[in-house]
Amino acid sequence: MLLEDHDRLTAQIEELSTRIEQAIAAIDPTPPPDDDHPTRMALLDRLDEIPGVGRDTAAAIVAEIGVDMSIFPTPGHLASWAKLVPRTIQSGAKNTHGPAGKGNGWLKGPLGQAAMNAGRTKTFLGARYRRIVKHAPAKKAMVAVARNILEICWILIDDPTHGSATWARTGTTDTSTAPERPAKPSASTPASERG
Repeated sequence: MLLEDHDRLTAQIEELSTRIEQAIAAIDPTPPPDDDHPTRMALLDRLDEIPGVGRDTAAAIVAEIGVDMSIFPTPGHLASWAKLVPRTIQSGAKNTHGPAGKGNGWLKGPLGQAAMNAGRTKTFLGARYRRIVKHAPAKKAMVAVARNILEICWILIDDPTHGSATWARTGTTDTSTAPERPAKPSASTPASERG
């Protein structure tokens, strides 16, 4: 009887996993690969490349934040909505930092697990976790890495053509196609030319 229960539950889990994959594929804004972007990947595949994030975690993130990132103008707005930023408590002229807040438990739980997994890797997320945990509690390091993971998710969801593999390895984007910033005027530049 226990084996029958196990088989029945396994079949139900597989059916639900298939339904989740189909639902996410239906809302995935990623256009199919073309000549300009032959390696374009589906949404879950892009999020799965982030260190510490598996397909289940990626599905949970998409389920909680959706695929329309116009709601959150910047990655920082999304992190603030998810309560992954420290609060500032102000009393008169005194400012102190407080806890991040409760936020969405269905989002923070998978992100916390992903942050702990990423902390064990040899990536920039793991290095960040180890650097913070040297001088702060492990929970603060976990929240900081979870915020980084969520910000990376915002970028990968917002721009399907973004190089997710580059993010997963280094934490930076390929800047070869980024527009150049104008040079800052030096102190020796005349005021009339500084603009």
